[in-house]
Amino acid sequence: MSDVGVKMNTTEPLVWTSPEEHAADESKEIEGKVLEHAESPGRMPLKSEQQRKDMMEDLERLHSTDSDVEKLQLLNKQFLEDANEVLKTMTPETVIPKHPFAHGCSGITFKDLAFSVPTTEKEYPDGMKPILTACSGHCSPGSLVAIMGPSGCGKSTLLDMLADTKTAPYNGEVFFNGKPRDELYHRVTAYVPQEDVMPGAWTVYEAVAFNMMLKQQWPKEMPLEMIERVVNFQLQNVGLDKVKDSYIGDDDIRGISGGQRRRVTLARGLTVGAQVIFADEPTSGLSATDAETCVKTMRLQAKLMNVCIIVVIHQPRIEVAELFDDLILLTSRPGRLVYNGPMKDAAAHWEHYWTPPGPETPSHKGAINFAVPEFVNATDHFLDTVTPNFPGAYPDHFVELYEDTCRAAIAAKVEDEIAKTDGLDAYAVLMRIREQRSILPVFKDHPLPEVVRTPLSVPFNTQVSVLLQRKLALLKRDKKGPMVGPMTAAITGFIVGIAYQGVGNEVYVFQMGYCMFVLLIGGMGGMNIMPALITERRIMLRETSSALYSNWAHVLVSVTINTLLSFVGLLVMTIISFSLTEMKWEHYPLLMKWCFVMVLTYDGLWGLVSTYAEDITQAQMMSMPALMIFNIYNGFMVRKAVCPVFMLWAMYSSPCFWCLEAMACDIYDDGTTQGNALISEFGFVCGREYTTFAVCLSIMTITRCIQIYGLGKSQIAK
Repeated sequence: MSDVGVKMNTTEPLVWTSPEEHAADESKEIEGKVLEHAESPGRMPLKSEQQRKDMMEDLERLHSTDSDVEKLQLLNKQFLEDANEVLKTMTPETVIPKHPFAHGCSGITFKDLAFSVPTTEKEYPDGMKPILTACSGHCSPGSLVAIMGPSGCGKSTLLDMLADTKTAPYNGEVFFNGKPRDELYHRVTAYVPQEDVMPGAWTVYEAVAFNMMLKQQWPKEMPLEMIERVVNFQLQNVGLDKVKDSYIGDDDIRGISGGQRRRVTLARGLTVGAQVIFADEPTSGLSATDAETCVKTMRLQAKLMNVCIIVVIHQPRIEVAELFDDLILLTSRPGRLVYNGPMKDAAAHWEHYWTPPGPETPSHKGAINFAVPEFVNATDHFLDTVTPNFPGAYPDHFVELYEDTCRAAIAAKVEDEIAKTDGLDAYAVLMRIREQRSILPVFKDHPLPEVVRTPLSVPFNTQVSVLLQRKLALLKRDKKGPMVGPMTAAITGFIVGIAYQGVGNEVYVFQMGYCMFVLLIGGMGGMNIMPALITERRIMLRETSSALYSNWAHVLVSVTINTLLSFVGLLVMTIISFSLTEMKWEHYPLLMKWCFVMVLTYDGLWGLVSTYAEDITQAQMMSMPALMIFNIYNGFMVRKAVCPVFMLWAMYSSPCFWCLEAMACDIYDDGTTQGNALISEFGFVCGREYTTFAVCLSIMTITRCIQIYGLGKSQIAK
C-alpha cells in the first residue's frame, strides 16, 4: 500500500498530511515507483530490448513534462501493461508488485463463528441443528483466500457471516483490522454474488460509474472527464477497457461474456476502494478457461491493490487452485474446519499415515497413506477424504487432526490480531483513501468532500439523482417498453369508448357505469409494471446490501417514473374514450382527478406485492384478495343499500368506493332531480372529499411503509 498522503506510526496517533506537503516530492516519488517496479526481480521480465527502450522513453517524457496528470498516466500505463502480461502467463510463483496507488490496507478476523437452525429432529434435544460449528481465522490484506468443502458444509453461510449479509442470528464475532464491525463496514467491503444481477441494457462503463458515484462523494464542480478517467482506470485494471461501451446483456439483449460479467462485478467493488471483497462461487457457470481467467484476475487485483479477496469455490482445476494463497476447508454434517492455512502447505498436512480404529476390513488394511497421489488434483483429493460417506473418506479424523495441530496456532493468531491497537477502523480507512486520492492532480483544484460517518456514502438527493439517471437511460434504450403502455391504452380507449359511445346523452346512471369502469382501468393498469418491479427489486437488494443507496431512494424513483408512465397511459385512454362518450368536457378534469388518485393508491398495492412475491404468477395470486374487495365492493357493483352489514368494512376500505363517491358528487350533484336521485340510489354522501383523500393517503402510506420494511428484510443472504 502506498503511504502517500498519510504517515503511519505504530506508537503514535495517525497523522494526516496535506497535499501541499507532498507537492515537492511527488515527481521523485512517481519516478521512484516506476524505476522500482521496472527493476523489481518479481515483476514480469521485459520480453525484449525494445520494451526496455520504450520504458526508458516513458521515463524521459516523465522528466520533461510538467503535467502531473501525464506523469500518473505514464506510471499507470507501465503497471497495466505489465498486469496484462502477468494475466496471460500467471503462475503461483509470479510475484506481483503493489500498485503505487493501491488502496488496500485491511484484514479481516473471525472468532468462533457458528450457525444453527431450529429443528424438530429428536437427535437434537435443544431444538437447534448445527449447520456450522465454531470457526476462527484471519485473512490478511493482499491475500486470495478459498473457502471449500462438500455440499452442505456451510461455505456460503460462513461467507455471508463474514460479509455481514446474514440476516438470521448466529454466534461469533468478526473484526475489521482487529476492531468490531460498525455501521461503516459495508462502505469498505464489497460482495460479489453467485449471479451477476445487473440491468441488461447497462453498459460496462455505466455499471462501474454507478458504484463510483454512490460510494464516494465527489466535488460538485468536478469536470465529467475527470470522473471518466477514474472509471477508465478501473476498467483497464480488470481488462474491460475494450468492452466498456458494450451492454451487460440478458435474455433479450446480447452482451458481454459470463467471465467479463464477473469482472464487471469485481471492478464495481474495486472502484469504491473496497478493502475486502467477498465472492460467492464466482466461477460457477463459467467455462474452464473463463473460470481460470476470473481467478487470475482476482489474484492480480488482490496483489496490485493489496485487497483481501475471499472466495467460495467448488473443486477448481489444479491450475486455478494453486493461485489461491490460503485455503479454508470444511467438512459437513455439521460444517467443521479440517484445514485453515496456506494453500501451498495443504499437501504436507495430508501427507501422513493413519490407522483407523477397529478391526481391519476389505476397504482398509493397516495404516492409510493420505498423501496426494501423483497426477491427482490436490483439492479433489482433499475433498474426497473429508466428504462424509465418500469411499475412503475419514472426515472425523481430519477434524481431530486440525484440532490437534492447527487450532491452537489459529486461535493465537486471532487473539494477536484482535489485540493490535494500531489497526484502522472503517472510518480511518475511508479517511486514508480520501487522503490518498487527494494528492492526485485531479483533486487539487476540486477538493474531495470530508468523509461522513453514515452507513451510506452520499446524501439522499445524490442517491435519487443517480438512480433517476439510470432509470431514464434504461427507459430510453428500451425500444418497445415505453411505447407498449400508450399503444395498449389507445386500444383500450377505443374499446371502452365504443362500448359507451354516446352515453353522455343518456341518463346519469348509465354514465356512472363508464366512470366506474375508467376508475378501475386507472387502478388496474399499474398491474402491468409488476414484472419490472420484481426484476428491479432483485437488483436493488444486491445494491442496497452493498450500501449504495437507501430503500427510500429506490422507492421514490420507482414511484415517480412508474406513476408518470401510468398517467400518460391513463391520459391517452381517457381522452379517446371520453371523446366517444359525448360527455361534457367540463367534467373531464374531475374524472381525471379521481382517476389519478386511484393510480397512486393502487400503485402502492403493486409495489407492496412485488416486494414479497418471487415471480409474477405469485404476485397476481397475492394481489387477488385485495382486488376482489376493492373492486367488487366499490359502491356500484355492490351498492351500500344491498351490502351485508358485516361486509360494510370492505366497502369503506375500498379506495374505488371513495373515489367513485367523490367523482359522482363532483359531476352529478348538480341540484337536478336526476342528480339527486342518483346520489340517493347509490347511497353516496357528498361533502366527504377530504375523507376520500385521507383514506387513499392512509392506504398509500401503509402499503409503502410495509414495502420499505419488506425491502429491508429481504436481504440476499437468509
